[in-house]
Amino acid sequence: MRVTGSDDTEAGAVSVVSLRGFFPANYHEKQKRNRVAKIPNATQAIVPDRKITAYLLDDNHRTGGPKAAFFKAFGFSASVPDALAAALQAHLAAHDIVATITTPRGVKYEISGPFPAPDGRIPTVKSVWIILNGETMPRFVTAVPD
Repeated sequence: MRVTGSDDTEAGAVSVVSLRGFFPANYHEKQKRNRVAKIPNATQAIVPDRKITAYLLDDNHRTGGPKAAFFKAFGFSASVPDALAAALQAHLAAHDIVATITTPRGVKYEISGPFPAPDGRIPTVKSVWIILNGETMPRFVTAVPD
């Protein structure tokens, strides 16, 4: 770091500090790569009805049952599955990616953040989405309390 433009002989002199060389050479490139982002084509996300009715809101589903209890406790209902589908799509649009994983089928994205519920409470939910190889639209995979 070097100081330029200082003149101690003048009253009110201003010092200008140059930070050139202060940061490691690849610092700014790392910052660009680590910048959070939204899932591509989030506005075209697909939430299949069966993922809601036969999984997330199905008390009898082997892995979905506990999730059904969670979502129903916040006012979501199997009789109005569109409410949960809309909430999942809004969640996707509102929050940044927190993790990605490349799988043989495509790229999975995790989203986490506040999830407004019909009963007025706002739990934190993690949702997982995938963009399959050769496709451009995200597909809903699962959602869990976070």
